[in-house]
Amino acid sequence: MESASIRRDATLLFVLAFFVYLICADGRPWVEAESQLARSQHLLRAGSLGSEQPLASFDLRAPDGRFYEVHGLLNIVLHVPVALLDPLVQRAAGPRAQEITRLLGSLSGVVVNSLSLVVLYLLLRRLPVNRGAAVATGLCFAFGTMLFPYSGNNYEGNIDLLVILGSASQFFRYLKTGNGRALLVSGVFAGIAMTGREMSLLLPVVIGLWVAIDAVSTRRVAPLGWFVAGLTPFVLLFGWYNFVRAGSIFETAISYRVRGGEYPWFHVGGPHGILGLTLSPGGSLFAYSPVLLLALVGLYQFWQRFPREAVFCTVYSAVMVITSGMLVQWFGHAGWGPRYTLPVIPFLLIPLAVWLESPQSRTTAARMLFGAVASWAVLVQLSGSLINWHARLPYLLRRPDLAESYPWSDLMFTVRSSQWWDALRTLWGNLRHMAAPDPAWAAFMDVSSNLSATSRYTALSLDTWWNRLLFEGGSATGIGMYLAVSVAIIIGCSVLLRRDPSPDHP
Repeated sequence: MESASIRRDATLLFVLAFFVYLICADGRPWVEAESQLARSQHLLRAGSLGSEQPLASFDLRAPDGRFYEVHGLLNIVLHVPVALLDPLVQRAAGPRAQEITRLLGSLSGVVVNSLSLVVLYLLLRRLPVNRGAAVATGLCFAFGTMLFPYSGNNYEGNIDLLVILGSASQFFRYLKTGNGRALLVSGVFAGIAMTGREMSLLLPVVIGLWVAIDAVSTRRVAPLGWFVAGLTPFVLLFGWYNFVRAGSIFETAISYRVRGGEYPWFHVGGPHGILGLTLSPGGSLFAYSPVLLLALVGLYQFWQRFPREAVFCTVYSAVMVITSGMLVQWFGHAGWGPRYTLPVIPFLLIPLAVWLESPQSRTTAARMLFGAVASWAVLVQLSGSLINWHARLPYLLRRPDLAESYPWSDLMFTVRSSQWWDALRTLWGNLRHMAAPDPAWAAFMDVSSNLSATSRYTALSLDTWWNRLLFEGGSATGIGMYLAVSVAIIIGCSVLLRRDPSPDHP
């Protein structure tokens, strides 16, 4: 009954997140992920990752004279299924085929981030944390953190977060049971993460060092062997892809460009970003994922109940924050909040689940605190999900007193100049403008005339794919029916999640 209950809840959480994310998705590819989708299409057509001509302005020219995508393989592989649909889309959509393919590719975050919610829920139940605390923490993760805005597009960090969570989940299984074979799966996921973004290299390093120390102290080499066995194929793949693009198995495409004087934001700029990521009201993790503030109250209980897991979460999160904070542009370079630290969010949230399971969380004051912070967190994420923040940040940066790379810019260190405050204000103004069109608000928004009429419309209303489709002449009845069915499914999942199916709670 228990495993059936867990599977039921995991399914409900996935469906709930999927339909909420899909309603809020903007339908535009992430600028770099659009290049990765083009690489997926080229891979199927030409059978090669390299091309004779660049597919994007930022493609890397390798020593062999061919052009390659500068990021890892992971997001290219992720979009191969979308690329496989090209012939069908072309037959069905004709001249709009490319636009439809871009829309389908942009929605990968809806699926991937819904799966991340499921993996976190399963991890919490296996710790173990009780059902109510695990469900509540999962919902906070899904709708009260930066995961929500990034679910609306195919940002490459989405799939990295999912495989990192998968690796950590199996590592926690090893810590709990001593089953070395769990490290084989953990190694596979950690290896897959290596083929994504450069910072994902930190995960196999942290887990590998832990398992190596365990092997020395317990004189059991088998678990280390399982982890290395899972990791090795992807280390070889990682080295091969480095060699193809940079001429060395030890140098990634990004480091190759940094060494050549490009990508100045990846240079070390001092430790000011560490303070920004932890304390600044305009750019910190806590400003953009406010539910993490609630997790702080459960830190001590987390250390008491799950000391080994707590050490891992602390070490991994600290390494990620320090590494990001040392960069010149620690904020994320035109992202929603400090996007480089997206992978640490689930690990920082685990103490929240431990606290929610404790008697201290059941007092009236604790429930009011939880409700207030969680509500504010959801509001912040909705503002990030329903406006075009990718365009709003460059608008903010045109102000002479703001810049993303300044150590103490008001953009990150004040509320009034922050991206999240601008998003809240913009969403409120857009909702009022939709109810009663206001020329003054349209003038205040300073929407570029270079944008299409559709983009100008969504900049002044809701930046969602269905709102864009409605403006372009889509069926209002069909869109209305889609929204009504989606809302009904969301409500149904929410009601079912409130019912505990265990024998003690019929």
